[in-house]
Amino acid sequence: MNVNSSRTSGFYALAAALAVGALVLALVLETPVPSRAANSASASRKIISPQPTAREFSRARFTHPLVVDNRWFPLVPGREFVLNGQVRVGKRMLAHRITSIVTDLKKVVDGIPCVVVWERDFSLGKLQESELFFVAEDDNKNLWLFGEYPAVYNGGRFQGAPETFIAPTFGTQPGIFMYQSPPVGKRYSQAYAPHVKFYDRARVLKTGLKICIPSGCYRNVVKIDEYAPYNPSDHHQLKWYGPGIGTILAKPAGEPHPETVSLAKVTHLGADAMSAARAGVLKTERLAYKTSDAYRQTPPMVRR
Repeated sequence: MNVNSSRTSGFYALAAALAVGALVLALVLETPVPSRAANSASASRKIISPQPTAREFSRARFTHPLVVDNRWFPLVPGREFVLNGQVRVGKRMLAHRITSIVTDLKKVVDGIPCVVVWERDFSLGKLQESELFFVAEDDNKNLWLFGEYPAVYNGGRFQGAPETFIAPTFGTQPGIFMYQSPPVGKRYSQAYAPHVKFYDRARVLKTGLKICIPSGCYRNVVKIDEYAPYNPSDHHQLKWYGPGIGTILAKPAGEPHPETVSLAKVTHLGADAMSAARAGVLKTERLAYKTSDAYRQTPPMVRR
């Protein structure tokens, strides 16, 4: 459940991309992953750091990437998460729902077989966004984000997906989605995509928390702050993760369009529902190939 990463839409020409790269380099201690050429030299050896940085990305560390048993974000095929809450649009607070389904599909991204997760956002029951995102787990059970295709809708009509990023196209580099053992104070890159001005970072604020939401109380919770150095006006988003579950609460810290959602239920889809979800995901991918230059450079999804 990506629960709306902060980003700014738009495709940029080469000159703009270079300017954006210069801006990132100016951010103190915020520098993303080095070039693929530098990275390939280390791809032949395993990196055993239990909390790697995005700089340490190496294909050699992904032996069983589709087995996602990360303590804070396990992904079992067929599992569906539903989060309910509100989002502010202008002066109105609208009922908001996020559904996330772990599919039985895989997609090779940047040489790594990735789990395909389908997430949809609804406001007042109407679809606002249908997003595919691609994650894989390394040998230390850290979860990495390799790309997103967030299709935007208005009044039920497709508006485009200008914020799509897929590693390694257009300089996109994967980052850490969730550590297996997140250390308090750790700052890390979640992904870097200069062509859409996406550079989300996170910081582990607290561990061992107990929080209560309408669906129940949870112990040993991790609290993480997410922010976008490119777009400081987006402010921060706070997220709480429960062991063995995933996201249980997300709320803004000064965002211009605040959205607060909490976990309502977790279910496991039956065969018919899973088949319908798979069809929906494949339909979204067909649209992605028609609308995204980055997506067109990737191979199609297949069943695991």
